[in-house]
Amino acid sequence: MVSQGRISFHIHWMSRQWFTAFLLGALFLNGYPMNCHAESPILNLYDSVTFDYKLSQLMAEKQPVITVKPIAPFNVNNIPERIDKWLGYINEYGGQVELKPDPDYPPNRDFGIIFDLIKKVFNFAKEIFIYKNAEDYNVDVFYKPDSGDITRFVFTLREGVE
Repeated sequence: MVSQGRISFHIHWMSRQWFTAFLLGALFLNGYPMNCHAESPILNLYDSVTFDYKLSQLMAEKQPVITVKPIAPFNVNNIPERIDKWLGYINEYGGQVELKPDPDYPPNRDFGIIFDLIKKVFNFAKEIFIYKNAEDYNVDVFYKPDSGDITRFVFTLREGVE
């Protein structure tokens, strides 16, 4: 025969185990994001075919937004050839390449940089070889208004592309 106290102890012990398991599970899952949408990928710009391959792969996966950040500073008048090829391909196949002041940096009243920047956009290189996946993207080039230094490139999958 089982006593009332022993049943009470067993129930109490089991509820403690469940509570402990629940608490540990909650702590474990706290480190993982619960939303189904992963953050957009961020690539560092460096002069290597590996960079081209990674960007091409992300575009082949039809990522909605891909951010490319330069490791070393450069301005709108000396965009490296590696990223310039991507911009040229997007422009050549009907995508939009827009130059926008980065909202994270305060604007300056010097408009000479903007005109040089616009001129640069219309004179992109036409060379193409692994840039096919870029044809479905637009790109925004963000720069610091005071210096013209580029802060990031944001590639965006065009609407209606699957």
